[in-house]
Amino acid sequence: MDKLKLLFITKDFTNFIDKSTFYLIEELRKLTDLMIWSNNGHIDTIIKEAGFTPDFILLNDFKSDYSPQIQGLKYCSIPNAIIMHDLHYKRSSRKKFIEKEKINHIFSIYRDKFHEWYPEYSSVMTWLPHHVPTSIFKDYQLEKNHKFLLMGSTFRELYPLRYFIVDQLKGNPDFVHYPHPGYDLMDHKKLGYKVQKEYAQEINRSRIFFTCDSNFHFPVLKYFEVLGCRTLLLASGSRELKDLGFIDGKTFVEINSRNFMEKANYYLNEEKISQEIVTNGAKLIEERHSTKIRAKELLQHIMSLINEEK
Repeated sequence: MDKLKLLFITKDFTNFIDKSTFYLIEELRKLTDLMIWSNNGHIDTIIKEAGFTPDFILLNDFKSDYSPQIQGLKYCSIPNAIIMHDLHYKRSSRKKFIEKEKINHIFSIYRDKFHEWYPEYSSVMTWLPHHVPTSIFKDYQLEKNHKFLLMGSTFRELYPLRYFIVDQLKGNPDFVHYPHPGYDLMDHKKLGYKVQKEYAQEINRSRIFFTCDSNFHFPVLKYFEVLGCRTLLLASGSRELKDLGFIDGKTFVEINSRNFMEKANYYLNEEKISQEIVTNGAKLIEERHSTKIRAKELLQHIMSLINEEK
């Protein structure tokens, strides 16, 4: 059977610190006849210049960081869909683009906020949660030389619990904090930031990792990365996280601003219980949230959409 011919319109994420799209592309190459397009243009001109007539067109979000500007989709007979990442970004402009270009389907990284903010598109949305490559986010069997670790943005208005934890643990010799380094990967390497494999290894060196799901309650990528690295995650919870398999006391530990330190000390001392949660968490990633699994799910959804169009 011939492979699906997929045109993926996306920016180049080779030198971007968030490499989820890069990892997804690696897996899609194995499953499809894949063409990547990264420049602005009209869809008819793109297909002509590429010399590639796809079975399906996939856009990597409306945001300029993720995708070039594309016109003419509403006149194109080839079925299409858009992946939506940062749902809070220019919501009204996104809706105008979806309507103007007559986008057929939406793959949303986040479920509940999508239904809240884009209810008119709920019937054409498929939930496509975060994922991690298990070849990178894995157990490196490194010495656990950090008791407590927090990596990433602590912008107070967006990540209030992270901000609070960093503020409370400031000066604590058992706590390590790495601020968010920005998004340009080449600059990070020059400045010595821990990225990609080194980032995963740093997580793996920690016994406990703190984070939160933002004031939007997005099940952010760090939840998946930490579990993949076999480190105990202490973080805020939500219904959406629970439906993804992040179960308090089973695959991670749910915390808030009042109990985070009490729980951290408890699980630090209860090593057997902690290891059971860590093992369950790693199994969750391997069985449900690897990039390999997510790419297969995406392809299955695309094939269903194509069959619906026939």
